[in-house]
Amino acid sequence: MKIKFYLFFLIFFFLILYNSLVFFSINDKKKYSKFLIKKKEHVYFYEKFSQKNHHLRDPPKGDLFDEKESHRFYFTEINKFEDKKINILLQGDSWIDSIDNIPESSEKVKSFAKRNNIGLINAGVSSYSPSAFNAQFEILEKEFNIKPDIVLIYIDQTDIGDENCRYKDRKIENSYFLKAEFHSNRVYDFTKLLAYSRINAETENTLLNILKTNNFYIKSLFYSFFLKEKESCTYNSILSYLREPNEKDIKYFKEVTKKYIEYLIKKKYIKKIIVVTHPHYENLTNEYKFNMGNFINNLEFKNNKVVHLNFENLILRSVEKNKFRSIYKKDDTTHLNNQAHSMSFIPIMLEFLNFEKNKIKK
Repeated sequence: MKIKFYLFFLIFFFLILYNSLVFFSINDKKKYSKFLIKKKEHVYFYEKFSQKNHHLRDPPKGDLFDEKESHRFYFTEINKFEDKKINILLQGDSWIDSIDNIPESSEKVKSFAKRNNIGLINAGVSSYSPSAFNAQFEILEKEFNIKPDIVLIYIDQTDIGDENCRYKDRKIENSYFLKAEFHSNRVYDFTKLLAYSRINAETENTLLNILKTNNFYIKSLFYSFFLKEKESCTYNSILSYLREPNEKDIKYFKEVTKKYIEYLIKKKYIKKIIVVTHPHYENLTNEYKFNMGNFINNLEFKNNKVVHLNFENLILRSVEKNKFRSIYKKDDTTHLNNQAHSMSFIPIMLEFLNFEKNKIKK
């Protein structure tokens, strides 16, 4: 009799607990409602490739394109790649990704590609750095048969922080790939967002949707309790590598950067590798102790495939010292404002790209 009573009590307690968690799970999902990916095809694409490349472009962008354009989470085809054309791949972080979002910059890049009849793909993704570029290129080549003649890589000042803080512990052994964040609560941890997106995309029945949401929420509580939280890699954490760099961090960054560029050099179909660097405002005022332009200049490659476009030299020659701040965003000294991006950064980069392109015979 006692056994039955205890069993009944446990079942009753479990049901009360489970039902009470429904309220919390629904509210937890609501926090992500503005960011959920709505189309199944987009969810599956994002899950598949973020498992190998840490993260893709911002999930809300999925509302801007249809089911057959899931690749736009990863790259934008500005002008179609064709064998008879010179084909160019752009890689970088938000500086390159934002080309798609700044109308004047986007129009200039599109016009350049069409006018010169070149294939052009923008594969910029926010916070990508050499390790992420390497994983991305491996996927673009193997999964999408993207084989450019020219690779332009924008390496940002913050990449030393991204490599040491964000990607170092996410490497998948014996591969080029990077694991996605998993219940880490770090920047780019999209575990919940993708799970809730999948539930909504696959489950129209309201009751079943609630049950699946609650089951996932309970699992997430378990993971949050037992998984050890790691360094969060916040904006200030990343910038600390520029303000107070140490030899160990610089050495590691040198290893991953050289590894990626040497990986590209070995690709026979790649004729030219253009590395682009641009100072942040704090580089120009000497507040940062680490300077990416100088770092790239000091890398040695015994190969004429690699060239470096360093914007710092151009800025110091053409912009008055008291106007340095005016080319950056009002609330952000790590990114150019839209005018400087479209009127200076993009035109100069395209001019340099055109100069190198003309050296190649197809």
